[in-house]
Amino acid sequence: MTNSKTDAPQTNNQGADNQKKSSSQQSEDPNQDPAVQNNSKAGTYQDYSKPTFTTTPGMRLIFFFSSQSLQSIELDKSIKSSQIPAGVTIFKADFGTKDDLRNKYGVTLQGTVVKVKEDGSLDKKFTLDDKSDYKTVETELL
Repeated sequence: MTNSKTDAPQTNNQGADNQKKSSSQQSEDPNQDPAVQNNSKAGTYQDYSKPTFTTTPGMRLIFFFSSQSLQSIELDKSIKSSQIPAGVTIFKADFGTKDDLRNKYGVTLQGTVVKVKEDGSLDKKFTLDDKSDYKTVETELL
């Protein structure tokens, strides 16, 4: 199988192909965490904000994170190190401050992840256990 020019690994060859690659790479922000970069090849993981949430297309999950929960901390790390499928956005909402959001989706436990329908209503809900990681969430909700 032949890779396209944009998928091929970069080489030390000189020429127009390298110039094209260099100009496309310049548009990426090297300081941005790769786990939350927004590109067409992967989904995203980002902090919850109502305006962004309501205008984001595709599948939306809300992860109710708590810094007091070991399961939340571990899932946060697992999501950041995983490849989120294209068209999926995981929003990280603070369990302690998002009371209205918790009430809307019936979330009573830290480390709960909800899948939201296009109309904003609850589709599915999953609460972490001691062995939960991103793959578990993916299996349960995607």
